[in-house]
Amino acid sequence: MAKLSLVLVALIAATVLISTCSAGTFLNNLDTEIAAAQIGKQYGLQADAYAKISGSLFDKITAEILPMINVFATRFQIPGQKTKHFSFDSFHLTEFHIGSVTVSFAQPNKVVLTVHDISLAAPKTNFDIYTHIIFKISCGGQFWASLGSTSISVILDVNTDGNGNLDFKPSGSSVKFGDLSVNHHFHNFFCKVGQDVVQLFVGNIDTLIKKVVEKDIPEKIGSLVSTALDKAFTRVPFKFVGNPTIDNNMIGVTVDLLGSEKKYFEKQQGLDFFGGK
Repeated sequence: MAKLSLVLVALIAATVLISTCSAGTFLNNLDTEIAAAQIGKQYGLQADAYAKISGSLFDKITAEILPMINVFATRFQIPGQKTKHFSFDSFHLTEFHIGSVTVSFAQPNKVVLTVHDISLAAPKTNFDIYTHIIFKISCGGQFWASLGSTSISVILDVNTDGNGNLDFKPSGSSVKFGDLSVNHHFHNFFCKVGQDVVQLFVGNIDTLIKKVVEKDIPEKIGSLVSTALDKAFTRVPFKFVGNPTIDNNMIGVTVDLLGSEKKYFEKQQGLDFFGGK
């Protein structure tokens, strides 16, 4: 009976340690927790423990993907168009800046990454507008655009896969637009075209830039974040079981200590949550 009590104490201590200590401390003591779980299994005791993952563990990953987002945005080409009323050359974003990034959580199992204070600019790009008086007239010029004070939120669902790893999948996004400005000038000061055609052209450029911000950039952010998180947590020597939940603005997960034994001893040399050996 005394031995069984000691085992219970060891298992309770393991659970408390996982739930309250830093990742590094727990990793340094995981062999002790596994040993306690192995003893507990002999007495038919459950060998699961509850852990919480805070937003701070995502900081390094978000810092690493920000330059990738910047490269993607500034290399993304918006193709030119030619219509009955106007045409313009292909263009890309020459500037793309991010103010900050925050990570929050939402029920039941969602990680929300928000990129704040985005600003971007499109360079001066050639265009032509066509109008008819007696015959077809073409007026050429340049347009340029800028967007500021915009935020993008990307939502990822976190679940466990069949191998005991955490699996992060993008499930949605939202955008809060700031001021979008599309400006233009004509090469010929005397060039006159109808304002309805000019507004049609400006509205088209407005729509194209909004599509990049609403669809293309969030999709890239979601892909980069989910890939980085999946890779990082695959390296963690825990076997996660059950469905993760949001608990006090952290991800609550259940760790199978006995199932984690093999993963731990395979990866205990030089393990780093986010990019070790």
